[in-house]
Amino acid sequence: MSALSEYVIPYLGLANGTYEYFFELDNSFFKHFEKSEVNKGNFDINITFEKQDRMVVLMIQGKGYTKADCDRCLSEIEIPIVFDDRVILKMEDIPTVQEDEVYYLDAQTSHIDLSPYIHESIHLYLPMKKIRDCESEDYVYCDQEVLKNLDHSTEEENKSQGYDPWDALRKLNLE
Repeated sequence: MSALSEYVIPYLGLANGTYEYFFELDNSFFKHFEKSEVNKGNFDINITFEKQDRMVVLMIQGKGYTKADCDRCLSEIEIPIVFDDRVILKMEDIPTVQEDEVYYLDAQTSHIDLSPYIHESIHLYLPMKKIRDCESEDYVYCDQEVLKNLDHSTEEENKSQGYDPWDALRKLNLE
């Protein structure tokens, strides 16, 4: 039995209609995906599985957090993620090229593994910058030693010393 078998839905013989599934993901889920940006996290996932003739529409809703190293101070932080995603699976005799939110599966498919679609949905909603709003949280999650090294002079200090970062751009002749 596969480690991700709880995410496999029998498709063949399933009557047309809407089915609801709920999953609680933890770190063990993410271990099964190589080169994943998410290694730690907890998510509650609700999936509405709407089976039609030769097509399945998956509505994937998720709420939770992932743990990652802060891009600013390198401390491990929790990054909240909430998402609502839609995936369409079409059953074709000759699978065609994948489109944005449409995946083509062989018409003889007997089971559908939801885990890759869940994993992809989480990754689509990861923020580009992995940081928290440290100022409003009084830097409680930050590595204070790293922040001390990142303390740069302010714009006012630069101007008082006669340095204006825009001077170099003003001198460019773009004509």
